Amino acid sequence: MNLFRFKITVLLCWVVLSCNSHKEIQPGADSIEVQKGKIIRYHEDSVISHKNKVAYMRNMAKNLGLPVLIGGFQGLYVRLWSWDSTGDKYVIDIRRTRSDSSCTITCYSGKNHDTVSYLYICDKNNVTPQSGWTAFFNCLEKFSIPKMPIDNISKEEKSDFTDLHYLLFEVDQPYQYRYLEYPDPVYFIKEDSTSANLYAFLKYFNKEMKTHIYNVEKYRSDSSRDN
Repeated sequence: MNLFRFKITVLLCWVVLSCNSHKEIQPGADSIEVQKGKIIRYHEDSVISHKNKVAYMRNMAKNLGLPVLIGGFQGLYVRLWSWDSTGDKYVIDIRRTRSDSSCTITCYSGKNHDTVSYLYICDKNNVTPQSGWTAFFNCLEKFSIPKMPIDNISKEEKSDFTDLHYLLFEVDQPYQYRYLEYPDPVYFIKEDSTSANLYAFLKYFNKEMKTHIYNVEKYRSDSSRDN
């Protein structure tokens, strides 16, 4: 499905939801099938603060029907929380074990209706790198994805941006769980090596998986016009 048709499909889903809310959303309803996607009532955990990013993401994963990462995965599990220019959000799950490798992309967006929060799962697909898994995981090592260091960007540099988005990573391996967050890497590729690696990885990922997550080229052109 091309991007235009995808946008139209998502828009129609929300129109149908809004026009038939008295039939489709009943008090206590947990999920509603809408065409290809699914609308899920978001269950907020009252004891979790939004400042506690790890607990918040685990609750989000639970709501989205994804495995909750707590450490101890028998292999390598890399989860990336990202977005694109349309406002849709993505969870990328990359897994490698001794016997198998896989990558699942979940696309979702948020919606409020009558003071209740819902998550709309637009799509969920398994994808395969066109160059093969061996080359793909070699590139993950090249970009230091499993062992990413924290960024070296000062608070002053980050404060220059009034609306700075973050890429969120979870890395789950035997006896280890890591949570890392990085400010929008396109703005810091010149002064921070970690941001440069993330930028290169996202560009590589889109090429291999034939996706447009993070819209790397669009962000690059926009950033160039701003400078």
